[in-house]
Amino acid sequence: MKDEAFFVYGKKEISYLKAKDKRLGKVIDKVVHIEREAIPDLFSVLVHSIVGQQISTKDLSTILQRMTNELGFPLTPTHIAGLDKETLQTFGIAFKKAEYG
Repeated sequence: MKDEAFFVYGKKEISYLKAKDKRLGKVIDKVVHIEREAIPDLFSVLVHSIVGQQISTKDLSTILQRMTNELGFPLTPTHIAGLDKETLQTFGIAFKKAEYG
């Protein structure tokens, strides 16, 4: 995706999470720092969440790349609303999810 950024957190946030959940704290100590992609456009986050349900990260990445290649970035409600379910399925979106469009 274009305009990639990462979710920023530091010692303060880590300390807070470790204090709230001791088991999570042990995991944090083992994993250390994670770079988590942050998507600044809220509608794109929504599309990402719906499309990504119950599929692999690789499949999600492929579908989103097909969509942005065809429709542009960021995805907008107008982009999605103007598509029929058959077109949504050509990107790799399952029939049931395509019906939501």
